[in-house]
Amino acid sequence: MKMRKTYLAALALCGCGLTTSAQHLPNEGFENWKTTCGSSIQVSSTNGTERVRPGVEPASWNGSSVNQKVGMNATKELIFQASKSSTDDYYVQLINKFVGLGSIGSNAPAYLTFGTPWVYAATKISTCDGGTYGGMNFTYHPDAIKGDYKRTAGTKKPTEQAHIIVYLWNGTFTSKIGKKDAPTMEVNNTDRAILASVNETAKAGAGTITQEGTLIAYCDKSFSSTTDNDWQTIEVPLIYIDQNVGTGEELNPESMNVIISSADYWIRDNIGAENQLDIDNIQFVYWHALKTLSYDGAEISFDENTLNYDLSSTVYDASKLHYTIKGKAATAHTNYNRITGKLTIRVEGEDIAADANSFTEYTIQFKAPTGEISNIKYNGVTLEGFSQGTKHYYSIAGTYSEGCLTATAADNGFDAGVNYDNESHIATINVPEVGNDVAYYVQFVKDGVNYDSKLLISMAGSFLAAPSQNVIIAAGDNPNTIDLQLLNFSLDGGESIIGDIFVPNVTLAADGSFTKTMDNFAIFGDNAIDINSGITELTLNGVLGTELNATINITWSEYPIIVSVTPINSNTIDATNIEEVDVTAIKEGLTNPNCIVYVNEDVSTAETNVICGNTCASLAIKDGVAFSAPKDFTATSVTYDRTLTAGEVSTFVLPFAFTPDANTTVAELASVNGTSLVFKPISTSETVANKPYVVKSTNADALKTFSNVNVKATTGATLTTEVYGYKHIGSYETLTGLTGYGYAGGEFVYTTRGTLNPYRTYITAPAGSEAEAFSLVIDNSTTGLDSVSNAAEGANDCYDLSGRRVARPSKGLYILNGKKVIMK
Repeated sequence: MKMRKTYLAALALCGCGLTTSAQHLPNEGFENWKTTCGSSIQVSSTNGTERVRPGVEPASWNGSSVNQKVGMNATKELIFQASKSSTDDYYVQLINKFVGLGSIGSNAPAYLTFGTPWVYAATKISTCDGGTYGGMNFTYHPDAIKGDYKRTAGTKKPTEQAHIIVYLWNGTFTSKIGKKDAPTMEVNNTDRAILASVNETAKAGAGTITQEGTLIAYCDKSFSSTTDNDWQTIEVPLIYIDQNVGTGEELNPESMNVIISSADYWIRDNIGAENQLDIDNIQFVYWHALKTLSYDGAEISFDENTLNYDLSSTVYDASKLHYTIKGKAATAHTNYNRITGKLTIRVEGEDIAADANSFTEYTIQFKAPTGEISNIKYNGVTLEGFSQGTKHYYSIAGTYSEGCLTATAADNGFDAGVNYDNESHIATINVPEVGNDVAYYVQFVKDGVNYDSKLLISMAGSFLAAPSQNVIIAAGDNPNTIDLQLLNFSLDGGESIIGDIFVPNVTLAADGSFTKTMDNFAIFGDNAIDINSGITELTLNGVLGTELNATINITWSEYPIIVSVTPINSNTIDATNIEEVDVTAIKEGLTNPNCIVYVNEDVSTAETNVICGNTCASLAIKDGVAFSAPKDFTATSVTYDRTLTAGEVSTFVLPFAFTPDANTTVAELASVNGTSLVFKPISTSETVANKPYVVKSTNADALKTFSNVNVKATTGATLTTEVYGYKHIGSYETLTGLTGYGYAGGEFVYTTRGTLNPYRTYITAPAGSEAEAFSLVIDNSTTGLDSVSNAAEGANDCYDLSGRRVARPSKGLYILNGKKVIMK
């Protein structure tokens, strides 16, 4: 090693005695300064002499200002306090100076250190020597030293190299210092002894090292200028030495020293007077980053400054993740959130306890659990039509019991849960742990009675559809209640199924009527999700008997959706007050060809049996099928597909009046003559609507076609003609189980279980006047008796209708004094 500067300022004895437990350097911003500098060490022979350094220096640091004696005293300040502004933002100026008397002397290096500088000064320059020993106790593993530097070159040696030196070690290095050729004073941990293994210049001046420690890490950065001769931040990485101590264990640092020099620290002949180095914000850096990152053996286009990575198509497997850490003592902690699929790798610097921001967090987005259900089974059998991710609503005809529904989560490691609501009869199936919006719903539909129905659907008064569909009525959960179930409901008639309408526990009155309002109603189905958000109320009204008639009113976004439920074999459908109705759709699927459809006056249609306002263009009545007209209307054309037997008598009742042709006799019940029912031809040119008649014609088509008729309402009409207690009754419905007289073979024959077809008539007789049969006579051709009066029971000269005298007549019809009377 070449001779070091003869005149080295002795530093205060803060070297090995300066201790700290912190990871960071003390007074790294140089804001604090000593009021009195420390002492220097001058080696004379085997001893050292302390001399107080002149000038100022930053607290916790030792500067190289000169105070030495070689024959006479010589002092020189090399360390200066400076400020970047008017505020107390201090930094250090290190300026190399010539030290001596006249021309006798040499250039002194300006530097800062945590160790203790020493100097051997003599009049013979070639024997002088100097350096630094000691440092501070330190057990951490910094990755670099960083600071702000500004280099200003003098004119003598402007290319001189400044130095940033750091070294960490374990144990003790013992060597001698003093006269260069014959050092005599033994000290511990000199810079040259510690760095001898990595610095040839230091090794040449180290001499004999009698006790060795272990160099852990070091750096020695030399530079002659800074950018634009202005402030520049320089970060110098530390090099950690691979250790082979036999045990396989890596030693940790016990001590540390820093030397920042404006001079060429190792080669004294290169020192240039007035070369200056300004320094500020000197600090250790603890790296906290990843160096490499891969998954399943493949790189992830990793960059240590890129914090987020997307592997969202990949399922996380911890065994496939590999990374290395940048930072000697940095630690990494992984945390995988199995709910979000996010993996975080938090790399913490060794100084995390002192600096809460000493960490870097990387995020890798792996495939998050979907929360999907891959299978749903009911009593061990997969639901019919189950489709993962596309269909979420299912209906089952059955009864729920604990454990009857099982489900499998699509994501490994997750369990599906089933939650059943007794009131709605709906089971919700999801993955509770995932907690997202994915859910499947199973509605348990009860077995009940299917009512074949025609639905008339309108919205805000406009026609939507008129599908034919079953409506199920089942027993409710509570006494005297029913459940209404309208499955696969569609606003457009079936092309776009919305879902199921399920109205549970509707109170059923004794007369069959029912009503219920729900303000939390929702249609059950995949396509109802958006619709349900606008539903505010459902109102249900109806009557249940052998047939079902009901109205479902759903208020959606303030618009009423009305679903009118009518039996498929209904006699009438009222579509008035609905705009733009499709009459063909309404009539499609109806099983009663005589069904009357009432629509608004402005509807134009070629369909039969459609009443537009009060007018029907074409009324077609099929014989033997029920008919009903709740309101009057006019019909331009009427067809009645009944063929009479020419010359024979038939009964009929029709809802409109007509004029019989010349070959046709229409007669009404006029009197009773014994066991004969006397019918007289009508006295007017027209029949009366809804009145029972008999007809006899040579024209078999006498009742087939009519024009411009006034159809009278059959609802509430009296279809009866009564004479002397004998009633002639007509019907537009099929009547069964009748007790009375039905016309057959020219007479009315008594029966107790008769059936009457629509548009036909039958006779009932007053009690006590029953007979096996009554003959039918038109125009009173059997007897001239045509008046009937009342008489007290038991009158004299009383004869029955066969001409036999009756002494004590009972109730009935007799001949008394030549007149017909009814005995009471």
